[in-house]
Amino acid sequence: MLCKSSSLHQASLGLGMRTSLSPQGTPGGPSQGRFTPLSRLTRGVHRWSTVLVRVSRIWVASDPIKGNEFGLDSLLIDGEGVTMQARAKPGDMERLKQLLVEGKVYAMSNFTVDQSLKAYMACRNGLMIHMNGETVVEEINDGGTGSSIPRHSFEFVDFGDVPSRNEDRTFYTDVIGQVVCIEDEGQAWKWAAFRNISFLNLYLRDLRGRELDVALYGDLGRNFAAEQVFKQDRQVPVVAVFAGMLVRWYKGRGFTVCSTSASKYYLDLDIPEVQEFRA
Repeated sequence: MLCKSSSLHQASLGLGMRTSLSPQGTPGGPSQGRFTPLSRLTRGVHRWSTVLVRVSRIWVASDPIKGNEFGLDSLLIDGEGVTMQARAKPGDMERLKQLLVEGKVYAMSNFTVDQSLKAYMACRNGLMIHMNGETVVEEINDGGTGSSIPRHSFEFVDFGDVPSRNEDRTFYTDVIGQVVCIEDEGQAWKWAAFRNISFLNLYLRDLRGRELDVALYGDLGRNFAAEQVFKQDRQVPVVAVFAGMLVRWYKGRGFTVCSTSASKYYLDLDIPEVQEFRA
């Protein structure tokens, strides 16, 4: 086991659950003219509406154990800082995989808007976009019209509220904290897959000194930048964001934030919550 020192200056400021927008963009940007803000979309077919959005995250919604794929999902952000999840069904995934790149800005038109799904949502918008074979996607120069659109959006959950998310699949869980311990890679037997699944456990600490167990399965755990964390932590603590997670309770470990097919991690992002750890 490789662990960091447990000593940490404890601030009295808590996190709470809130949405964080990356300061790389300033809300209130290109929401006029020929572009329709996400906040003004309504249910129905939008053949002539065009939205200007950044693809903050993109992932293949799947069962990581059985391998079933349900669609290509993405978290979109517009110039007002409004977020909305979008999905392309399996038959349209490959075309849109070639068109959409995480972090880039697009003008998107000819899509359908409907109620959000009842599970596995990355944001609390009650509507979502359904992309199809006729959806038009045009990349926009990020240095011009799309420069004011935020790069990231998270809905952070306070460590004290994590137990209330146990086995709740309605919304994904986003957490932030200082990395204080990284364990050696382990293996867990999964009967559904009838094989071992590799995982990496690490611990986060929040500004109140509370610790949280995080489990990263498969490639996400194998590819976690552990050496980078260890080297960098000698100069300054590493603050990590884990997005698109679910909460489970494990005997002997307690409540654990676990990775899913939607999960992403980010180290030392330029967002206000990370700066709070630096203060």
